[in-house]
Amino acid sequence: MITVRETAEIVDPLSGTSGLSLLLPLRRYLTIVHLVPGRIRLRLSMVGVRTAAPGTLERLQTEAAAMPAIRSFRVNRAALSVTIEFDPERVPTAWWPALLQADDHEAQRLLAQLRPRSGADRAAQPG
Repeated sequence: MITVRETAEIVDPLSGTSGLSLLLPLRRYLTIVHLVPGRIRLRLSMVGVRTAAPGTLERLQTEAAAMPAIRSFRVNRAALSVTIEFDPERVPTAWWPALLQADDHEAQRLLAQLRPRSGADRAAQPG
């Protein structure tokens, strides 16, 4: 169960995070509505909407699209939901609940598994 934390803290989309790291401060406001291999739909609480700084969801959508493991990332503002299609070979279905329920350290470790490789990393791989 994800608990909602009442706070006046604002999540800054320009804080230097990238990719799905922008989900970290929002994850306590997200609940899983639907999850099957390759697709998850999350609901963002009203507290989460108020907590997110302007532009956070748009930046998250843009940066998630650049990640190889993420096939699509759609925000439905009217329904307060986010639908993410992902490569189930790269992201096990159980990864999502683990991310939402993890403490900050474990959540960072989980996100590190999805970071896109740099050009130097790709060049160093045999292949």
